[in-house]
Amino acid sequence: MLANGLSMARMFLAPAVAFSLFRDEHGTGQLTLVLMLTAGATDLLDGWTARRLGQTSNLGRILDPLADKVFIGTVCISLVVLRGFPLWLVALQATRDLAIVGFGSFLLRSRHLVVPASMFGKVATWAMAITILGHVLRLEAPWPSLSHGVTALMIVGSGAGYARWLSRIMRAPAQLPSAGTDASSSSRTEA
Repeated sequence: MLANGLSMARMFLAPAVAFSLFRDEHGTGQLTLVLMLTAGATDLLDGWTARRLGQTSNLGRILDPLADKVFIGTVCISLVVLRGFPLWLVALQATRDLAIVGFGSFLLRSRHLVVPASMFGKVATWAMAITILGHVLRLEAPWPSLSHGVTALMIVGSGAGYARWLSRIMRAPAQLPSAGTDASSSSRTEA
């Protein structure tokens, strides 16, 4: 499926961007920007392609946000090490993402549910991507403070939204899909 291939490509772009950042430690090379923009394009295109071609699946609902987490996490850690990106922001993102993955795995195993996409979660992911791009481009004040603050609020807000959703799910009795139904009709995932 083309959409899943785009998500996988984003995962494979993560180490390439990390290497490019290392190579361009004192500047921003064109290769780094091209790789980052390509990753962003795969994020926009994978869901659109899946819907357009009728290729939506639970695997895609899991792969897309996983690719986001791998890409953002890899690039953020590289920027912390190489360019002084704020560790506290990466820790906040990682805490939210690990909670989503952990609870998502639990729900998939115990209730055959895929964590649904949250518009707030998508916005938080794009806020982090834009913050990363601003850091790579070395944008000057007030950009860093503003982008870090807005991104942190988005991460916390989306995490709270996922926590509310999880609380509602955990209060409801577990319902397995009945015979002849597909768990893919349950929920969509993305963070």
